[in-house]
Amino acid sequence: MVLVGIGVALGMLLLGLVHLRRASDDEAIARASLLASALAARVRPVAAEDREVVIEALARRAAVDLILSNQQGQLLAETVRGPLDGSIRELLVTRRGFVGLPTGRAAFAVQELDAPFAHLALVVFVHAPSTPAGARGLLKAVAALATLLILMAAGVALVFSRDARDDVRYVQTRLIELAREAGGTHGAQIPIRTFDQVGVVTAAFNGLLERFAAAERAYRHDLQRAEALDLARARFLAMLSHELRTPLNAILGFADVLLAEAEGPLTPSAREDLDAIRSSGEHLRSLIDDILDLSAMETGNLRLERRWIDPFEIAEQVVREVQPLLLGRPVSLSLAGAPGLRIWADPRRVRQILANLIGNAVKFTAEGQVAVRIQGSEYEVSIQVSDSGPGIPEAERATIFLEYRQAGDASSRRKGTGLGLAIAQRLARVHEGQITLVSEVGQGSTFTVTLPRGEGS
Repeated sequence: MVLVGIGVALGMLLLGLVHLRRASDDEAIARASLLASALAARVRPVAAEDREVVIEALARRAAVDLILSNQQGQLLAETVRGPLDGSIRELLVTRRGFVGLPTGRAAFAVQELDAPFAHLALVVFVHAPSTPAGARGLLKAVAALATLLILMAAGVALVFSRDARDDVRYVQTRLIELAREAGGTHGAQIPIRTFDQVGVVTAAFNGLLERFAAAERAYRHDLQRAEALDLARARFLAMLSHELRTPLNAILGFADVLLAEAEGPLTPSAREDLDAIRSSGEHLRSLIDDILDLSAMETGNLRLERRWIDPFEIAEQVVREVQPLLLGRPVSLSLAGAPGLRIWADPRRVRQILANLIGNAVKFTAEGQVAVRIQGSEYEVSIQVSDSGPGIPEAERATIFLEYRQAGDASSRRKGTGLGLAIAQRLARVHEGQITLVSEVGQGSTFTVTLPRGEGS
C-alpha cells in the first residue's frame, strides 16, 4: 500500500506538473497574443524613423522582446540579443508558439499592423520557463500531504491547475470580446477574479488599456483638428483662385483686343509691353489652374471624364506645343513608340500629366535631347520622358513629388509654384497608375508614367 500510495502520489505530482506546464504555456501564449495586439496598435502610428526607438522603449516597459519585420522576414527593428531557433519567416507562418532565445525558452505571437501598414508584422516574445511557476510549492505540498492523504493532494493539484487554466481562458475570452467590440468600448477593463499571476497580468493589461485609450483619444482629437485645418486651407485656396481668375480673364481679354489693333495700330514698344502683359497673365492663369486642381483633389471634388483615347496622339500635340521653347537652343525633342494604343482615361488630365513632364524636361535641359517613348502591354501603357539634363540628387528624388517643392538650389530653379509634378503624380494615381523616377546626377532623368489600359482594350 505504501508503494501504491507513493506511486499514486508521484503520478498525481507528475499530472499536476503537466497541467501547470500547460497552464503556464497557455498563459505565456495569451500574454504574448494580447501584448502583440496592444503593442501593434501603439507601433502603427509611429513614423518609420522612430520605430526602432519606440520598439526599444516598449520592450523595456513590457519586459518582453520585440521584432518588427515585413512579410518577407526582413528585420526592421528588434530587441532580441542573439540568434533564434528558427527563421523569422517560420515565426510569421507559425503565428504563435514557442522558440528558444539566448535568454531561454519564450512564447511568441505575431500581429500584423493595421492598414496602411498591413505588410508589417510585430513579433512579441514572452518568457516561458521550462519549469512552470509554482512547481516547487506543489511538490512540497504533495510530499507533505502524501503522508496523510495522497488522494487529497492529487485533488488539490487538479483543482489548482484547472482554476489556473480557467483564469487564463477567461482573460483570453475577454480580450477576444474587447477586440471584436466597436470603438465605443476602447479602454474597457477586464475584471480581476484572482490575485495570482493571471491577476497580476490582468491588472497590468488594464493599466495598459487605460494609457492606450487616453493616447487614442488625444490622437483622434489632433487628427480631426488637422483635417479641419487642411480642409479650410484647401477651401480658402480654391475661393481665392476663383476670385483671382475673374479679373485676370479681363486683363487677358483686353490685352488680346489691343494686340488685335482694334483701337488702332500699336507702336513696337506698346506691342512688346502688351506681349509681356499677356505672357505674364498666361503664366499666372496656369498657376491658378494648378492651385484649383490641387484643391479639387484634396477635397475629393475632382471628377474624371473618361473615354477611350490614344496617348500617342496626345503626346504628339504636347510635343508640337513645346517645340517653340527649343528655338535657338541646342536641344532636340523626339517622340517614338506605338500609336494606336487605347486607354480608358480623361484626355485633358493625361495631357496635363504629359505637359508637366515634357515641359519640365525641356526647361531643365540646357543641351542634348529630350526623348518621349510610348510602349504598351496587355494591361497597361507606359510613357517614358527621358532627358540629358543635370539629373536629380538622390536626397531630392522623393521631395520633387511634394507640393510647393522644387529640386536643385535656388539659382537653378525655374519660376513656378512647384505643383506640376505633385499634380501629375496625383492625377496618375486617380487613374490607378503611377509615376516613377530614375535619375543620375550629370546623366539626366527618366520619368515613367504607367496607366492601366482598362477593360475591353
